[in-house]
Amino acid sequence: MKTIVGGLLFLLGTLSGVTQAQSLVLPLYGEGAQETVTDYMKTTLPSGEILPWFPIPEVVIVRKRVWSSEEARREYLRFRRNVLKVLPYAIYAQKDTTSWIGI
Repeated sequence: MKTIVGGLLFLLGTLSGVTQAQSLVLPLYGEGAQETVTDYMKTTLPSGEILPWFPIPEVVIVRKRVWSSEEARREYLRFRRNVLKVLPYAIYAQKDTTSWIGI
């Protein structure tokens, strides 16, 4: 009898948690006021964690970059090339720092 009552109480507790909508504050991209939503799309992971989906507005770049000089353009392209070469190593080093510290 105690197991039936305990099971019913557990079931009622879980159902009340499902019916309550949790409001979320959307992240603010750019200017404007933050928006609070109660209805939103979400994904439930196999571990039970719930991840909300936030729409990110599309950004369209329609203007071509105008360089002040040819030297400025070459300097930017050289900087960009160097960053793209080093970035994978930086990401790897960031992930692997705990192995050589001995933590």
